[in-house]
Amino acid sequence: EDKEPLMMESPPEDGAEEGGANKEEDQEHDSQSGIGPGPDDYIETRKCLGCFNYKCAVVTVCMVIVLEFFDLLLNMMFIADNDYFDDLYLFSFMAFTFLLFVSVVLVLVYLCTRDSPSSRGLLPWAILFAAIVSILLAVWIAVYIFYYYPYDEVYIKKYGQDYKNEPPQPETEDEDAERERDYDKESKLRFLLENDGRLAVYTGFYT
Repeated sequence: EDKEPLMMESPPEDGAEEGGANKEEDQEHDSQSGIGPGPDDYIETRKCLGCFNYKCAVVTVCMVIVLEFFDLLLNMMFIADNDYFDDLYLFSFMAFTFLLFVSVVLVLVYLCTRDSPSSRGLLPWAILFAAIVSILLAVWIAVYIFYYYPYDEVYIKKYGQDYKNEPPQPETEDEDAERERDYDKESKLRFLLENDGRLAVYTGFYT
């Protein structure tokens, strides 16, 4: 019986060969130019909470550090505008805000530079420093309010009031009347829970 001739594989087209070669050249060029990961680059594959990659989690913590810094700046402005907080509380708050600024600088260096072992090495220090600052500030607020604050209740300045329609106040207005008009009162425990509770949330993100 006549055997059918074996089918010879057709040689690959020139376009396919060129396409494969070009693809390999593009990958090699990307790895050399820094566009894509190189053959020796570490690619993170672990997940945070089972669904978020670690890069997303790290960026979130970095944003929380920056958020806390602006939160402390805002509180520092309120303290400076409050006549019933003394300079000790204001200057100590400024010191803690400056210390947190160190963490912000480390975070910005990481976010604004190329990802590398040296830049990633700054993150643990930034997070640790931010956590320590938050814990120490929470302790200091409790110590100041309960041991150094001279009043039985905490006076919080009122904002957004319109005094145009109010009758003019007499020049001999006493301090109690002025305090009642310009300030609200909070218990020390409530003030502590509001401020230390917020700092506890920040610390929870860092840990």
